[in-house]
Amino acid sequence: MNKRLINLLLLIIILIITNSCIFRVKEYIYVDKTGYWNRVLHFDTTYNYKSNGISVGERFYSIGKGGLAIHDDLEKHPIVGVSNHNTFGVHYKHIMTNKSLAMFNDYTYNRIRISSIISPDRSSFFSPYDIGEEFRNYIFLVLSYNSIFGAFNENHTRFVTVITGPYPPLYSAGSNSYLVYVDYIDDGNRLSITDMGYWNTDRPTGMGNFYKNKFYYNSYNINGTNTLFEISSDNSVRIMPDPFNMDSGVSAFFTYQDYLFIQLYNGLVAYSNDAENWQAVTVIRPALTDWRGIDDYLFIYLMDKVYCIGDVFDSVPTLYGLPVANMEGATVTSVSKFKGDLVITTSNGIYYQNFYQVMNDKETITSVSRGNIFNIGE
Repeated sequence: MNKRLINLLLLIIILIITNSCIFRVKEYIYVDKTGYWNRVLHFDTTYNYKSNGISVGERFYSIGKGGLAIHDDLEKHPIVGVSNHNTFGVHYKHIMTNKSLAMFNDYTYNRIRISSIISPDRSSFFSPYDIGEEFRNYIFLVLSYNSIFGAFNENHTRFVTVITGPYPPLYSAGSNSYLVYVDYIDDGNRLSITDMGYWNTDRPTGMGNFYKNKFYYNSYNINGTNTLFEISSDNSVRIMPDPFNMDSGVSAFFTYQDYLFIQLYNGLVAYSNDAENWQAVTVIRPALTDWRGIDDYLFIYLMDKVYCIGDVFDSVPTLYGLPVANMEGATVTSVSKFKGDLVITTSNGIYYQNFYQVMNDKETITSVSRGNIFNIGE
């Protein structure tokens, strides 16, 4: 065999190996279309865990053990954010809005990173002892893997969370827990913290939510009394009326169609436009941690089941169940709408299907309803 032919063969072999390696590096996700839901999966199954997801403009953002992934198209290679090597997504739910992202820096839960979601390299960090030297041995409160640990206001200028300590057990809020805030500016070039502090009120039992740039949360004092608090942007605190005898407390705060909603631990769901006058909607059991409004429906989920509520403001709303074929066993962590698809992040990949197809295939839940009471955990 002459030297020229040998060199040509060597060149062909090198090109084959190089192209093969490039293919494996670039295409580290694949789409499984064999079931009802299309599934975006990683060849490295570790990174299939997604703690949250959100659609922002023409991109879908998801985050989990593989860090932040940004999709222009769910079937194509994602853009990976600067948090790609941060794998601390398994024990808590990252907080994502259409502007901001909050995540822990490591498993000690004593440092939070606030970032711009569209430019994740714009970020700032803070710890409890940055708020006050007396909080040096405190950590941030982690309630459960599927519960948020903080909230951004609508202007994306303030982040609120809970610290507890010193040296507290995880997943519990003791009498030494405080609601804290961090004010920041994101000018498009960098994200800078401008102020931080805390409120010395009754200990919060969990995270609240912002509504019209006021923060609402529930507390439970040593006398066994639940109280609904309102905190204004000037840091003034007001105790709100309790029209529903909230002995069981509030399990979730969320907004939908310009109203503030709450779910009590006894399942009662109610809404208000001033946090003083409330209208009961329905009873949903068990207590949930995340609600999302998409078009004219409220979407909720429990384990590997997804539901939506229609006719929310009617005397008896309608509860629907969504198809879950080939989603069994995957714990749902978020529901979004992206470019005409309903997109669901889970503990085992991203599931998506045409939104109108899903809504056409939804089923009215009747067997688990009791008039205006829906027991979705049955």
